[in-house]
Amino acid sequence: MKNKNNLVDFIGIGVQKSATTWMYSMLTSHPEIKGAKGGLKNKEVNFFNRSYFLGFDWYNNKFEFGDHIVGEFSTLYFPECSVPERVYKYNPDIKLILIVRNPIDRAFSQHKFQFMKNRLSEKSKDFDCALEINPSYIDQGLYAKHLANWLNFFTLKQILIITFDDIKDNCGNELKKAYKFLGVDENYVPDAIQSKVNASYHVKSRLLNRAYSGIARRLPDVVVKIFKKTGLTSIVRRANRKKISDEVIKPMTTETRHNLNTIFKDDIVDFESMISRDLSQLK
Repeated sequence: MKNKNNLVDFIGIGVQKSATTWMYSMLTSHPEIKGAKGGLKNKEVNFFNRSYFLGFDWYNNKFEFGDHIVGEFSTLYFPECSVPERVYKYNPDIKLILIVRNPIDRAFSQHKFQFMKNRLSEKSKDFDCALEINPSYIDQGLYAKHLANWLNFFTLKQILIITFDDIKDNCGNELKKAYKFLGVDENYVPDAIQSKVNASYHVKSRLLNRAYSGIARRLPDVVVKIFKKTGLTSIVRRANRKKISDEVIKPMTTETRHNLNTIFKDDIVDFESMISRDLSQLK
């Protein structure tokens, strides 16, 4: 399949902590699909929310166009109110992929991710406190609210909506749906289809993690590849992390889950109505 207009063909718009990294990895393993230059580490270009002022040429230079389709996944696009119009101005015919998850579980997973990255203060390590400090925990899970904004510019036919639970139950089937939606060979099966991406680990040293990331970004790709082949990058990362299960994370209380369910339930009903689909798994 040839990209005829040198424009990005598809974007994964969200949401955070819903197997988007796995989906992007599986899509870009397809011989007819390419992501942004630099591989999985550049999955999230974040152009339409953070770098839009740099212009479309800058964005296009992030991709290699040719006899394939190209796309990216930036999970913060979905809740940003300015992004849909910007994407439409770039390519009104673009295809969009949205993966959603039970919004309560998604919020708690986001909390664990922030903990993993060592971004939480001592106070905000408590989930209830974090909900008050970080409004995005809730806002990112208001799917109907944000989808309405996207539907001001795109039709539902342009948006493939997949659920996290469906990926867990039958990842092959959901991947096949995505391939078909993008117009590539839907019978292709990646070797790593059952692999887990983004396992939850806690960064021991924030300073070491920042130093490693900063150095890696400044090195030429060929040098980074050599480090990866020798196993040096894996050694550094493993030395600076331990599994979340080894840490004490206060579980979500029944009361908190009940309160969050009250917040999300009407939005889920509206979301179901908008896409004409039963989404009991989100409740």
